[in-house]
This record gives sequence, C-alpha cells and structure tokens, in this order.
Amino acid sequence: MSELADKWVEVSSEIPGSSGMTQQAILRFSEHVQGQMDVASQPDFQLHDLRVRHLDAWEMSLLEHQRLHPTDSPYRKAVQFFALLRRIDDDDSGRLHAKVVDRLARPTRLSHIRKAGRSDFSDGELRRLRSAAHRLVFRANVDTQEGASVPTRDVLVALFILLALATGEPPEVLRQLTYDDIVASAAPGHGVPRSASLERLVRSDIVDSVCITYTKSRSGLKYDEVYNRKLHRALHHAVRGVVMITAAARQQTNERSLWLVESKGEVNQVNWANVSFRQWCDSYVHGERIEGKAQFSRLRKSVVRRELVVSPTRYLRDGRRHTSRTLLAHYTNSSTLRAHAGTLLVGTIEGLFAGAIGPTVITPEAEEILRDSVGASHRLTPTDPRVDLSSAHKGGLADCMDPLDSPHAPEGSVCPVALAGQCFTCPNAVITQEHLPALVEMSRISAPESSTDAALWREVWEPTYRSTTSILKLFPANKVREASDRGQAVLVDLGIRNGPRGLDE
Repeated sequence: MSELADKWVEVSSEIPGSSGMTQQAILRFSEHVQGQMDVASQPDFQLHDLRVRHLDAWEMSLLEHQRLHPTDSPYRKAVQFFALLRRIDDDDSGRLHAKVVDRLARPTRLSHIRKAGRSDFSDGELRRLRSAAHRLVFRANVDTQEGASVPTRDVLVALFILLALATGEPPEVLRQLTYDDIVASAAPGHGVPRSASLERLVRSDIVDSVCITYTKSRSGLKYDEVYNRKLHRALHHAVRGVVMITAAARQQTNERSLWLVESKGEVNQVNWANVSFRQWCDSYVHGERIEGKAQFSRLRKSVVRRELVVSPTRYLRDGRRHTSRTLLAHYTNSSTLRAHAGTLLVGTIEGLFAGAIGPTVITPEAEEILRDSVGASHRLTPTDPRVDLSSAHKGGLADCMDPLDSPHAPEGSVCPVALAGQCFTCPNAVITQEHLPALVEMSRISAPESSTDAALWREVWEPTYRSTTSILKLFPANKVREASDRGQAVLVDLGIRNGPRGLDE
C-alpha cells in the first residue's frame, strides 16, 4: 500500500522517536492485509477500500502475538498505525471509509505492557557517584589546561552524570544536547558584548544564568529551562565542565554535539549504546558496589525522588516532569521515598490520634446544660459526656482531671508542664469559657510567625498552635474578643530552658 508509505515519508521528520515503529507497523499491516481473502483477490487495493474488518483482523493477530510474547511492541505498532491513519483522515477528509474513521476514534484493544519500574539510587550511592564523577572531571580540567585535547569516553560519562543529577532530565534528552542548545548570559558589570560566545563566557567565569533548550526525541517537543548561577550551582559547574573539556574536540570537527570523543583517529559523537555504566561504576566508584542494574535512567529517578521529598504538592501542581498518574505508576517504587512516605503517614496518624484524645472542651451552652443536669458529687472522666465540672482541679491555664496522671511525667508525679501551654493538647484537660484568655495568649505565643526556627516550631509549637486555634473557633467570637484584652494577665512559664524559646543553657 504505497499510500501509507508516502504518508510515512511525509510525517517521519515530525515523529523522530516513533518513525521506526511506524514503519514496522506499516510493513506488518501490509503483510497481514494481503493475506486476507478479499484483498488477495483485489490487486489494486487502496486506502478507500480499507474496512473495519481489516483493522480488527490485524488487531486480533497482534493480540495473539502479545499473548504468546508479552512485550509492548504490538501495542505500540497498533497505536502508531492508528495515529497515521487519523493523520491521513485529517489531511484528506473522506479518503477513509466513515466506519473506519469511527473505529479510529476509539483506542486499540491491545494493552500497554510496562516493565517493572527501575529503582532510584540511594543517597549513599548518589554521593559516591557524584564524587567519582568530580574526580574524573577535575583531572580532565587539569589535562585540558596542560594541552590535552579530546576527552576520553569515561570523562564524558562523568560529565553526563553531573548534568543528569543537576537537571533531572531524561538520558535520551540530554544525549541530544548540542553546543547551540545552551545560551548563557553574563553577570552585569563585566562589559562583555551580548554576542560573546558561550565558550568565552564560561572561560571568563562570568556566566550569571543559562538557558538550555531540551528536545524530546519521541514527540519532538522542545522546551526551555533557565538556571540561575546562585540557585543552580551544580548545573553551572556541569555546563562549565562540558563546554571547556570538549572545546578542543569541537575545533577538530563540524559536530555540534556536547558529547564528542575520539574514535579511530576521528572525533565523533559518543555511541552511547556502547557505553557500559556498570563498567564505569566498577572502575571509578569507591566503597560498596552500586546495587542493582547500573542504568543512566536511575539518575533521573533519584532527582525526582528528592524533588518529591522536598515539596510533593509543588511537584504535582507544577506537572512539568510528569502527570500525577505517571508519577504514581512509575516513580513510587523508591525505597527512600517509601520510607519517607511511611514516616509522614505515621506522623499524620499520630497527629489525628492526638487530636482525637485531646482536651475536653465545654462550650457555654454545654456548660449550662451540664450544671443543670449533673450533681456536684458525681465523679466523671473527661471522655464521659456528663463531665462533672466540680471534680476537675483548677490550673493556671486549664482545669485538669488528674494532675498526678500526666502524660508528661511518671505516674504519681505532678504534671511539670501545667503552665507551659501543653495543657491544650492533653487529654486530662477540661477547657471552659473561663480559660479563653489563656487560650488566646497561647495561640499568640505559639503562632509560627513568633518563631525564628521553622523546624523547631513544627516539633514543639505546632501541636499547641493547632489545638488552641481550633478550640477558639468553638466559642462565640465576641467572647474571644473580650478575652483578648485579658490575655497579657495570664501567667505562662516558658523558662530559659524551654526549647521553643531557645537552646538549653
């Protein structure tokens, strides 16, 4: 079917990463459709003769092949072939039969089979990889200054590792980078002309920011990322190393690739298919052997995992690297990430449990009902809905059902934090309207803006702040405003050894 071949030639430059698979799909479909009885008897079979039964029969053969050989190739052939037919219909409406067009609007019956996701490198492995790469790059820089020309393949691998860890971009994207994909701007005040070359700016060490244009081979999508020197030091060191170490190699060839190596007396792009990351690791990485398969793609996973740990909400909202679906399906097999997620889950459960067994809060309405219905001699616990107000011991910040049974001290000892504000997170506490001034004052003291150490605030102050702010919402707004005027009269024992207010002395 020459029409399919002609269209493939037309669009192959638009889909460089999928051109080969589309060609295979055309060949396999042509072979299959020629074996069908109605087509075999019709030597001049054209696209307008194509029917849904032809597509269905081919899909069934692919399904059978996928059942016997569980790979992703049959699925990709079907997807690329359907996409080619849709492109033909878009460019020449009416060329395909109407029912064929309707069938193409639905997805293929084949399943997308993915291999198990690769794990990321541990923090220790990343440190050893980065250290080994830095050692090679340092020696290569010294050799370059002494007159050595073309870097070895191992040095290029070291530069690639540093660039991959600094950018988090896929290996196939970084391998396509050329010298022209990097645009640098000088820091102000150096008097360098705007037309100055990247190499001149790098050698003068006056680069302030770098813009890199990345290209995704499969989709052909191009996108730019800007890296500031102060915020992305690792990226600037990697770019500087690549540009300076490969400068002499670029002068010997017309190639613009960043990854140039000498082979058989000629300077060419490095053939990454012949690069063994495992061999490089075993040769240069000190300490324990890198576990699992040594693959460049694991570098990206390590960067993604770190970004997720730092700010998962921002990562998912940004969506620059992955959709949430792709992330959860293929990037959550990191042991480090799972351990971090487990820590967050346990912390969340502890917080919810602490909130569930927190202080007993009695609003003015509930207080009136209790006073009318509960006898003064009745002894109840804070979790009982008929709390006896007279049974609670008066405290400086809140009433306490049992000061000798404090969660902050051994059984039988008096609570040591009764005046330190932790009553408002304690299950022994009973809080009524008369404690509003103390609530307001502790809410003010424990507010995040009152602390200069965010980590310390989260550890010590946050429970009190969350508890007091949530309890205040249960009382009438006018009563809270009135209590605000009396907050300064509340005695709170923070002390010089209290963690939230400074270090122990």
